Amino acid sequence: MMRQSFFRITASVIAMVFTVAMALAIPTTSDVTLEGRDGDEVTLISAAVAPKSAAAETLAVKQALFAIMERGVEGLNGGQPMLLSPNKAFNYTFYKENKYLNCLAGNPLKLDESKVGGERRVRVKVRVNLARLKADLAAAGCILSPAWQDKGRASSTASLNPTIVVVPYMPAGTDDSFEGMKAFIDSLPAVRHALNAVSSQFAAHGYKTRDFTTMAANSKTDDLLMEGTQTDAATMVIQQLPGDIVVRVQLDVANEGNKGQCALTVDAVERQTAAKLCSASFSSGQYMTTNAILLTDNAVKKIEKPFFSQLEQAFARTVENGREMKLEFLLGDTVADWDFDTETPVTEADFKEVLEEWLRSRACGGVYDMSQNNDKFIAASINIPLWDAEKGRSYTLGNFNSELRKFLKSHLGDAYRAKVTAMGQKLIITIE
Repeated sequence: MMRQSFFRITASVIAMVFTVAMALAIPTTSDVTLEGRDGDEVTLISAAVAPKSAAAETLAVKQALFAIMERGVEGLNGGQPMLLSPNKAFNYTFYKENKYLNCLAGNPLKLDESKVGGERRVRVKVRVNLARLKADLAAAGCILSPAWQDKGRASSTASLNPTIVVVPYMPAGTDDSFEGMKAFIDSLPAVRHALNAVSSQFAAHGYKTRDFTTMAANSKTDDLLMEGTQTDAATMVIQQLPGDIVVRVQLDVANEGNKGQCALTVDAVERQTAAKLCSASFSSGQYMTTNAILLTDNAVKKIEKPFFSQLEQAFARTVENGREMKLEFLLGDTVADWDFDTETPVTEADFKEVLEEWLRSRACGGVYDMSQNNDKFIAASINIPLWDAEKGRSYTLGNFNSELRKFLKSHLGDAYRAKVTAMGQKLIITIE
């Protein structure tokens, strides 16, 4: 009797689990083909298998949407998925709460049904409203892949595949110049090994990488080439770290008797502005060894795909929103007959008005602010783009600085000179 009750309970639990799984089912096959597209409406043929006909039909509809978002459909936007990386939180609410139904253009059409073993295979014709689907994804903060972005943004595809350079994290109080980093990794083989291992992980996930240790080995040649120039060690670090993202690696090894473990901390920052993109720590776990290189390998193996997805999304958001720049305009001691509340010497237009219009025209997404100002001081901020859509190339802080100098020259003429000092994400402009 107890055995029968047990089997009944078990069967009930299995049935309940299966019902929930079907309700939230995200397809595991790729039986989706493109029939046609008319603007923002796409028609797909999708097939799915389930114990009952209705469940198979529902699963086929979900499968069509899942294929668009995460797998890609041959013949649709180059077969590329709509999402840059999966979003589990979005999927959960999208399917569980039946929000996917809002993205359909009309009711699905059942084409045919057949038996597969003890289950039913159903084929349906599904029409999807792509504009509505993209709007739902955008509202949830999901990042679209380059193939699905607007034309102006699609030009920034190169920026979405950033170049990575991996460098050591330098402890406080140490020499963080190029030569200092070189000496640091030369004295610690485990750190050198960690840099190479992390760099290999990025390369394995499709990133372009720069080999910092090779740069360090070639630094003496660079010293000779730059002899006689006004270039200090800190400038050399910037010049010899080409790329978009700098990844700093910190290695902490702890030994206790014949046991050891290490923690690997990885910080990714946007090179030009030092804005942090993502950070994570990975532990090797404790082993019966004090070999730092073996422990490092175990920690590096813990770096999984979610970390790289987080980095991709963070950089994609930077491409989308632009780099934030702070601007401070000041008057030098030698300027006594002009201030920011008067007309410009050349155009005789109000200086603050023309400056605000210039900032507005160059702001990424229209994001700028210069509300804090008086006659002697202006504090402004602006998000500048990473990509120049008109010229089809990257847009750097240097490009922005150059345009700012030209703007000031055109309005100040020869009567005044603008001295621009760059400090990472901040420009100090002194009118002399």
